[in-house]
Amino acid sequence: MDSKEIPIESFNNILLKSFEFLGLILLVVIIARVVFNVKSDFFNRGLSVVKFLGYLLLACGAYFVTYSDGRLHAGVPEALSISQCFVVVLSIFEALSNFVAIWKYPKNDG
Repeated sequence: MDSKEIPIESFNNILLKSFEFLGLILLVVIIARVVFNVKSDFFNRGLSVVKFLGYLLLACGAYFVTYSDGRLHAGVPEALSISQCFVVVLSIFEALSNFVAIWKYPKNDG
């Protein structure tokens, strides 16, 4: 495996920052829908786009980041563990589901 070692502390920091960002987006959407009584398909599409990108990144991360010998390695793996296979397959299904949800709303926003 041709890979680059990733320090676990920096990887955990990246995960924490991405969860904070996603949580902030979800909180803004919830506040906009509840407080301002927004019933727009634009918010549903936007949330579907965010979820689509999140699941796509999760699938890519589960495929390209491997934990072996007590270290994280980034690169194309020689073989996937069964848990990596499950995460990749389920993330792709969820990403496809959210991609379909983006286009299921009508074109007019009124």
